[in-house]
Amino acid sequence: MSGPKEQPGWEEATRRRGARWLAAATGVAVVLLATGCLSLTNHSQSCTSSDSLMGPSEFSCSGIAETVKGEGPLTFDGEDDSDPDYRMDLTVSVESGSMDVFASTVDGGREGGEVSPGSPIRIEAVVPSSDEDVSVTVGVKGGEEAEVGGLGYEANFTETE
Repeated sequence: MSGPKEQPGWEEATRRRGARWLAAATGVAVVLLATGCLSLTNHSQSCTSSDSLMGPSEFSCSGIAETVKGEGPLTFDGEDDSDPDYRMDLTVSVESGSMDVFASTVDGGREGGEVSPGSPIRIEAVVPSSDEDVSVTVGVKGGEEAEVGGLGYEANFTETE
């Protein structure tokens, strides 16, 4: 009878599980949920929320990153279990490079455009939430090795009624 290490594929399966665990731990370690190829260095994000018994829930987030490479979702934690739609007011700026920022809207459309130094973008749209989060897609322009520097963003979210 063969032991677990003698079975074909055991080492490859172990390596894949280890890689998945590392990826999951990294995603949890940073507040930003980045999937795909989005990479941020020295990223910090702060979110605050206010629930009102008489009105819609609201939250806001702001953040900075030294550099951004690749493409993927930038996620904001709404902390509302009912996954409501939100009115989003998002402003994004960069100090160097350029990137696209887009938000999917509740009507199936897309709002956003390009942000570059001296040309911040402001997106005002009604966006859906999923699993208590709201996401926008960011993509650095200029190829795989391109990066933007000095990312800054502020976002306000108000639950639609």
